[in-house]
Amino acid sequence: MFVISQDDYIQASNLWHIFSEEKNRTAQAIAGALSGARQDIQMRHLYHFFQADVDYSRCVAQALSIEIDPCMLQHNPQAVTV
Repeated sequence: MFVISQDDYIQASNLWHIFSEEKNRTAQAIAGALSGARQDIQMRHLYHFFQADVDYSRCVAQALSIEIDPCMLQHNPQAVTV
């Protein structure tokens, strides 16, 4: 069984935090790549982005026109299930 720990998201989180104007371009590029995928696949990816950073997931979701429940944005990402 493959286990994902919070450490698996550190690099993505750190990279997202050093981005400035690249954030929007990155979110748009990811959304473009995911736009043809089924919604369950998009949601799985958003879950992983959420683990790295809430803003990261929010930006990609917005680019995909997927609405995230605001209460999810206020809670610990570990509590989110997809």
